[in-house]
Parts: sequence; C-alpha cells; structure tokens
Amino acid sequence: MADIYRKNKLKLLKNKHILKKEIKHAFTYLILSSLGGFVECGIFFLLSKCWFGVVVANIIGFLFWLVTSFTLNIRKNFEKQDFIKIRFAIYLMISVVGLVSSTLLVYLFIQVLWYSVIVSKFLQIIIMAIPLYMANRLITFGNFSKIFEPNKNTISTTE
Repeated sequence: MADIYRKNKLKLLKNKHILKKEIKHAFTYLILSSLGGFVECGIFFLLSKCWFGVVVANIIGFLFWLVTSFTLNIRKNFEKQDFIKIRFAIYLMISVVGLVSSTLLVYLFIQVLWYSVIVSKFLQIIIMAIPLYMANRLITFGNFSKIFEPNKNTISTTE
C-alpha cells in the first residue's frame, strides 16, 4: 500500500513539474511574441497610414513578427539549438497559415464590419494567439531528436 502511495506521489510531483514548465513556456511565448507583435503592429500602423493598403501592411508586419518571434523563442524560451533550418521551415509554414487567417480577419473586421484599424488588429492578434502557440509548441519546438536520429537497430551498409 505504501509503495502505491509513493508511486502516485511521484507521478503527481512529475505532473506538477510538467505543468509548471508548460505554464512557463506559454507565458514566455506570450511575452516574446508580444515583443514581436509590437514590432508587427508598429510596422502595420505605419505602412497602413503611409503608402500601403491594410492587406499589404499586414503581410509586411507579419513577416517582421515571424523573424522576431522565431529568433526570440528558439533562443530564449525553448532553447533549441538543433535543426534550426527545419524548425524555421515548420515555423514558416505554420505562420503562413496564420498569415492567411490573420489577413482574412483584418479584411473582415475593417472592410466588412467597419471596425477601426486598431480594434481590428488587436482582435486578430487575440484570435490567432492560442492556435499559433499550440501548433508551434507541439510541432516547431517539439523533440526532433527522436524523429531525425538514425535508428540504432538498423544494419549499416558501410560494414
């Protein structure tokens, strides 16, 4: 009975540790992505008021967010040093889906619903934040070593 209690207690402590780690990653992702978001919003507002329409301004701003957010998250949050090009390619693919979705949302809010540019942009960011985080947490910044490590049980052809 005491053995079962110890096993359950260890499992509970492990789950608490995992939960704390996930909350830390989510919070840090939020902060770092927000920094990228400030860059994105600044560029978006500047370009939409100057020479570009809202769709082009949103795309250019999103590209600045992409580079800023990826760089900060891979170095400071998830601390991954392996498969950088593959991770960036995956991040880019997920972000392109986000770009299309966010551009459609901005267009909908501004051109169809007649919301202001500022309200539209912030609504778009709030709506897109959770799905983009989950996709990047699970896929982009996941554990690649199991996927790309050569299988040690295979027979080598160089022997």
